[in-house]
Amino acid sequence: MLDIEDYYGRNNHVFFNGKQNDTVIILDRTTEELIAQGQILKKSWNRVFIKSENDTLDLNEWIEQKAGYMADVKCELK
Repeated sequence: MLDIEDYYGRNNHVFFNGKQNDTVIILDRTTEELIAQGQILKKSWNRVFIKSENDTLDLNEWIEQKAGYMADVKCELK
């Protein structure tokens, strides 16, 4: 369990609470502005994969691609 918490940090709730086809949104932590939206395509025993327009990426890779490596963002399930 520590691997998931360490890997996803404050966004680990997406792994623990998200289900296939749930919508995940990335918000700027300061302004609450919507940055991106995608769907949970699948979960493995230790990773969650997000499908957006043309990509399927691990949650952290998806966040980095959409918001940047050091962006202060939060993910929410909708």
